[in-house]
Amino acid sequence: MADTTVLIVLFTATGIVNERFIAGMGWDQVLHARALGAVSDGRAAPETRPTPDVTTPSWPP
Repeated sequence: MADTTVLIVLFTATGIVNERFIAGMGWDQVLHARALGAVSDGRAAPETRPTPDVTTPSWPP
């Protein structure tokens, strides 16, 4: 149980540092993103799902 808790805290802290300093998000954006992740069920809303790439690859020519 303690190992799991430490890993969750570590990955959460790493994600916050990544969002704030590498991605350049503001603290308000980081907190908003973390709050959304905490209540999300992991499914994307229909309007945010990426459309599949249905083009035919041109390789090999």
